[in-house]
Amino acid sequence: MVTATVADIFPPDIHIFRNYDPPDDVLASAKQESINKNAKSFPKPSEQLVWMAARSSGAAPTYFRPCGKFVDGGLISNNPTLDALTEIVKYNAVLENIGESDKKYKLVTVVSLGTGSMPVTQVPIIDIFRPDSIMGVAKMAFMASSLGQLLVEQATQADGQVVERAKAWCHSLNVPYFRVNPPLSENIPMDETNNTKLINMLWETTAYMHNRKEELKKLTLLLV
Repeated sequence: MVTATVADIFPPDIHIFRNYDPPDDVLASAKQESINKNAKSFPKPSEQLVWMAARSSGAAPTYFRPCGKFVDGGLISNNPTLDALTEIVKYNAVLENIGESDKKYKLVTVVSLGTGSMPVTQVPIIDIFRPDSIMGVAKMAFMASSLGQLLVEQATQADGQVVERAKAWCHSLNVPYFRVNPPLSENIPMDETNNTKLINMLWETTAYMHNRKEELKKLTLLLV
């Protein structure tokens, strides 16, 4: 499963590049129904190219151009754990519906790999109001920019509540959940080239992994 964002429609939608037939298609085929082919249909999984899936999922705005109708999947699914769980549950429900319960997938464990969590910083309270002076206009413009940053951060959130939801879902399924996401001392942009910052990030990650070696041993036993 590789996620991408369909950006030529509003509201935008998530698209999952698969190497298997989508659950809805499996259900329609079993019931001998016609598979819905609307104007926004996509190639069959067997016709989708690996490089295009990777290019589409990584088309982060301001960093890379869109790949056809697709942009970075992180705009909708920056932490795709919930989408992966949803896909598995939906696929198993289809298999049960068509009388193939013996083919249902059983989750053994869920491993979520992050790219590092940035430190929490203090920011001004966002207060958008109708300005009554030149200074008020300037302040409103600054606050509007802060509001935009807040909305982007929440829309692309990979930590926090989205992790708690995934952890709770796994707990309800009695499935072990592992989140590996080293805390970083500063925010590192995607295009960072400063070797000092990059080496420090590597060191912080190494220290984090060393401190969690007992938990990683438990994970190893589940995977082998």
